Amino acid sequence: MRPLIRSLSLVCLATLAAGAAQAETGILWVKVLNLKNTPVRKISVGAEGPGSSALTDDRRLARIRLASQTRPGTWVTLEVSSGNYAFVSPWNRKILVPPFENESENFVTVYVTARGDRDALESGRFAVAMAAKFNATLKPKLKDERTTEEERKAALAAVARSFGLTPEDVDHAIREWGKKATDPYDKGEIALYQRNYPEATEQLSKSYEMRKSAIIRASIMTLTTEQLNT
Repeated sequence: MRPLIRSLSLVCLATLAAGAAQAETGILWVKVLNLKNTPVRKISVGAEGPGSSALTDDRRLARIRLASQTRPGTWVTLEVSSGNYAFVSPWNRKILVPPFENESENFVTVYVTARGDRDALESGRFAVAMAAKFNATLKPKLKDERTTEEERKAALAAVARSFGLTPEDVDHAIREWGKKATDPYDKGEIALYQRNYPEATEQLSKSYEMRKSAIIRASIMTLTTEQLNT
């Protein structure tokens, strides 16, 4: 029996060591998916500025060493080295660094698409990302609603170019998803794109309240769990 117990102990120690290795301080794990929720392998992902980049492995994860001053709860901007891919979600490439000590949650999920991939135009995630990117480009002027058609066309062309598509394709995809969208955030971004400002304000406000409530509920659950464990 003793050899069996010893073997089991070694297995447990090896498992714990593997988990501890993943929960390294200063290491961010990034899961990269395409718009069909399948892994994108062998794509180089890194953080802008100091730090490293890494290729995604067979588990669809890239192990990125962050700059020494980066702490959990701070924002970093990711980049893809390959010019054949563009970020879809998050559209601005900014992610919040998760806690380092919990290996089961120490990762973020991002979505990318190949440039020029027309199949992406059928994705609601893609349509919302394009609308949000367009809105962010014109954000300084959206407040007074004085954007000109020339400015809107230029912004749309820039968004389309970043994905290797035409402005007409992008516009059509956004408007079509606007007819199907049910999530308040999706509806709000598309309403803003379409200059329906009252609807955009209502839906984005609703989205904000929903997300705030979710964060509060998650915080309460975390505190309750910690209390039960003490």
